[in-house]
Amino acid sequence: DLLVGFNRMFRAPVCAEDAAGPRARRPPLRMLGLRRRQDASYFAVRLPWDWQLWGLDPGARGLDYRQESFFRGLGRRDGDGDGDGDGAPAKLIVCQPTPPVAFGRVVADRHALRDLIDLGLPAPFLAADARRVDGHPAPSPAELPRALPDGHCRLDLAGDMHYYARFAAADAPPGAATTGDYACVVSGGGGAFHHPSFTDFGDLPARATFPTPAASRRAVADRLFRPWTVFNGGTVNVAAFLVAVVLCAGSLWSGTRTVTDWLFLALGVRGERGLGGGATAALPPAAWPSLGGAAVFLGSIVAAVILVLAAVRYARWVNRMLHTPRRRWTWTMRALRSLPVDRIFEERGYLPSWLLVLIAAALPPLAPQLADALVGGAPSGAAMLFQAVFLSVLFGLGLALVPFAVGSGGEYHRPTERGVFVVLGVGHTAFQLLLPLVMVRVGVGAPIGLAAALVVEAMLVTVGWHLLRRGGPGARWPALAVWLGHGPLLIAILLLAGHGTLARPSTVAGTIAVVLAAGALGSVLGCVEYGWYLGVASGWNGHNNEAGATSRLERFRQFIRFRLERDRLTGYVIAVDEPGTDPTTVAPRVVDV
Repeated sequence: DLLVGFNRMFRAPVCAEDAAGPRARRPPLRMLGLRRRQDASYFAVRLPWDWQLWGLDPGARGLDYRQESFFRGLGRRDGDGDGDGDGAPAKLIVCQPTPPVAFGRVVADRHALRDLIDLGLPAPFLAADARRVDGHPAPSPAELPRALPDGHCRLDLAGDMHYYARFAAADAPPGAATTGDYACVVSGGGGAFHHPSFTDFGDLPARATFPTPAASRRAVADRLFRPWTVFNGGTVNVAAFLVAVVLCAGSLWSGTRTVTDWLFLALGVRGERGLGGGATAALPPAAWPSLGGAAVFLGSIVAAVILVLAAVRYARWVNRMLHTPRRRWTWTMRALRSLPVDRIFEERGYLPSWLLVLIAAALPPLAPQLADALVGGAPSGAAMLFQAVFLSVLFGLGLALVPFAVGSGGEYHRPTERGVFVVLGVGHTAFQLLLPLVMVRVGVGAPIGLAAALVVEAMLVTVGWHLLRRGGPGARWPALAVWLGHGPLLIAILLLAGHGTLARPSTVAGTIAVVLAAGALGSVLGCVEYGWYLGVASGWNGHNNEAGATSRLERFRQFIRFRLERDRLTGYVIAVDEPGTDPTTVAPRVVDV
């Protein structure tokens, strides 16, 4: 988790242990007998019988040249444990923040593979024709050897994923009792919550897993399909409440209802009538120009944010390049430095960033003038602000949830495998936007239809729960079909019961009540839909981190005790299914050796 607090907790302070630190602050972790001696975030430890333990800190872009020099220096001094300094240690434990293999797939990115090349370490977990998660080929065996040299042994040990798994080399015979001279171990069972262990791509099968995929699947399904689990998280319920309130209020106000009326017409709505009864009236004609001023204002804010982000990204890139040895410069930096004006990337390297920030600061104040020129004027400040908020919620949710599905849901999928997550993202956006809005605007005028829709929702959620608990490739397609079909089915039930008409409150008190009802219903329904969405995505090996964080399972803890011998390293994986504070009820057991 980015080693938050590492420097404060473990690195040697700049002052004495018993002296005040910078700004008259004492070191944050002062305990009797504790002496902090580590002067960097990476380290190497010499263990008995010529074993070595390396702790790497690659960050987001791989090892910097200082770490590379440090570890390569260890190899030059005594590389393979025989004193001749001709390579990497013969008996090595490599600790990394993120494992190179997890969920049955090689997840090491190009920076991690480049680190192995720079350190002179083979990659036994890679097949000869392996491809990275981003779809590009991994380095060739000539550039990055696969097999360990004869007489060498290595353990790659990491956490990050909150479960336990052990993987052997890519060319190891299946079903072997031991992993031979190489093993990659994911030992994250002490994390804040449990990551589903049933996520499995099958590229590199795990030799051992804790908990078992079946046990993990049942536990996660039981949590995701309980609405109060998601509700008690405190984020989805608030966000869903605000989205439903803004959309319902916008569907009732003349300055914004043009968009929602267009959606209602597309769904088959024929008109609206008052809550107290009366004749059905046609929906008012569209007034798209009324939203022009808000669209210009919102567009200026979005453009300003993009410019600021571009300025920050450019400044960080220049700073990183100027502090990197020339041999590791990117081709872009080499091309820029070949220009006659190359000194602008030294003393004045950040000038383009400042220009972008100044342009960004000028855009929002110029929005009224831009609106006059483009759409013939803008509404009052309060009206334009609500219109901007309404448009942000309506379109921003889709712009957020679809990339969320593809990026986070398909994090460990190759680009050609992410199509299903586009479908999941579009469906999730539509259900979060439309279902609470339609249930309130149509359902309050047809309570029987609303009750029927809620009953059908509960029944289909139960079906989705059973499908996730069953799991396997045979359940993912039915689970996806049920989830995609439930939204149109609920809307059809509501429109049939309400005769295709919207209910419109006729008083201010009625309007407030309808808007608050939409918020309350949206808060609960949003949690149901989000948990269901994660359950379906989990069946497609997606959203592993989000499913774990939402489930918040504090079960399935484990740790490893290692026995170090001259020619052998043995790990005893000790697990606890149900941790607790009463020692008599805790039952630790060995789940893998």
